[in-house]
Amino acid sequence: MTRARYQAGCITLRKRAKGPDIWQFRWWELDEHRCRIQRSKIVGTIEQLPTRRDAQRAADALRLEVNAELPNDVPITVATLIDRYLNDNLEMDRLAFATRKSYTTYLNHWVRPKWGQHTLRQVRTMAVEQWLRDLPLAPRTKVNMRGTMHVLFECAGRWELLGNNPITRVRQVGSRLSEPDILTAGEFQALLKELKEERTRTMVVLAGCLGLSRSEFTGLKWGDFDWTTGTLAVQRAVVHNRVGDTKTQARRKPVPLADELVRVLKEWHKHAPLPERLRLVVR
Repeated sequence: MTRARYQAGCITLRKRAKGPDIWQFRWWELDEHRCRIQRSKIVGTIEQLPTRRDAQRAADALRLEVNAELPNDVPITVATLIDRYLNDNLEMDRLAFATRKSYTTYLNHWVRPKWGQHTLRQVRTMAVEQWLRDLPLAPRTKVNMRGTMHVLFECAGRWELLGNNPITRVRQVGSRLSEPDILTAGEFQALLKELKEERTRTMVVLAGCLGLSRSEFTGLKWGDFDWTTGTLAVQRAVVHNRVGDTKTQARRKPVPLADELVRVLKEWHKHAPLPERLRLVVR
C-alpha cells in the first residue's frame, strides 16, 4: 500500500490513569484511495521529556522518519539529523560501544550547540573548518570530531536529505602537540627491577611486550593463550566495564609470543589463585 505522508503534525500531552503522562505525536496520511488516516506514536513520558520543547525536538526526528518519502518539504536542522541518527538502531548497532559513546559525546556536547539550529544546507565547508580550527581541543580530538560529522552527513545523503557532504572537503591536521615518551629497552628493564609484586610485574611485562590497546589488554583471558603454538588470540575488548568485540577483525589475528614471555606467563598461571584463573589475566 502506497501512502502520501504529510509533514504537518502536532504534539499533545496525554493523561494516563497509571504512570507518568505521555507526549504523543499525531499526523495524517493519505491511503491509496486518497482518504485521510490519522496516525500517532508515543514520543516519550513527561519524565523523559519534561518540557514541550523537549518533546518537540524528539518529535522532529520522528517527523523526519515519517516523511522519508518527502524529505525536502521542510528544511531539516542539524539537531533533527543528530536525533534521527542517534536513535537509528541500524546505525548504532554497527558501532562498537566505545565508538557509539564517543559519537554521542561529540554530537551532543560540541556539534549540537554550534550547528544544531542550522539547516543542513547552511553548513558550509569553510565555516566548519574554521570552527574546528578555533576549538580548544587537541588535534587528534578535532580529527575525531571531523570524522563524526562526516559520518553524520553521510547518513543525511543516504536518507536523501542532502546531495553533497560538506564535511568531505574539510581539512583537519591531527599532528601531536608533543611526542610520546617511549621507554627504551634499558628504561623498561629498570622499571621491572623496581616491581617486586609478581602480579603487577607480570602485568607490566605483558603490556610492554604485546602492544595491545588498553581495551584489548583488559579483556584478556587465560583461554586466549595457546601454549602449544606460543600464540595469543585477541577475542574481545572491555570499555567502561562492557565486554564487546575488538575494533576491527584484523585485531583478532594471532599474536606470536616470545619464549621468555611464555615462561613468565606460565609461572604466573601456576601460582595465581584459582578464582583468578577463571577471570581476566590482568585482574
